[in-house]
Amino acid sequence: TSATASNTGGRSVPSAGRVVEAVPEPNASRTILNKPNQQYLAHTCTFDLSGVADGTAVDSLDGCGITVTFSPAVEKLSVPASWETWGSPPATESQTPDILFSVSTTVTLTFSAPVRIAGLEAEPGPFEVHPFTAEFRRPNGSLKFTATRDIDGNAGARLLAVKTKNIGSVVVVSDRDFAFAEVRVGRAF
Repeated sequence: TSATASNTGGRSVPSAGRVVEAVPEPNASRTILNKPNQQYLAHTCTFDLSGVADGTAVDSLDGCGITVTFSPAVEKLSVPASWETWGSPPATESQTPDILFSVSTTVTLTFSAPVRIAGLEAEPGPFEVHPFTAEFRRPNGSLKFTATRDIDGNAGARLLAVKTKNIGSVVVVSDRDFAFAEVRVGRAF
């Protein structure tokens, strides 16, 4: 991590919208996880952001026995101190997580070793519904699986996670700036 403060700008005025739940595909080799249930939490670990100050630029985190690298670098913030809203359990782990903010519409999370479960919670910057895609990629970069969701920026953070084999990276894409939290990796269940 490197210490660089930046201005995240304001959030837009709330507007109506709905969250579209991702639906598991009928394929035994992969499972989309829609909520952080007990199985998911018990078989994964999260990268701890509590020791990183708000406003710090983060290009990688060590934890869970591996390193996750962010491209481009992201900014550590927290709810509600420097980011206004998040989702609520059971759709998210917490209403007040430490988060990572991206002014870019695409962030790649690359793992130093392949994992079987990968996930994160995401929320767009504007207080309105925006599309998200999470591309789960093999260590060689080839696409393994894609999960999509419409996510509300007004306290509507949602999980983007999958259980499958051999995940080397996750590419998160939205049409606006966004934040993500609770980056988790783990073994299968």
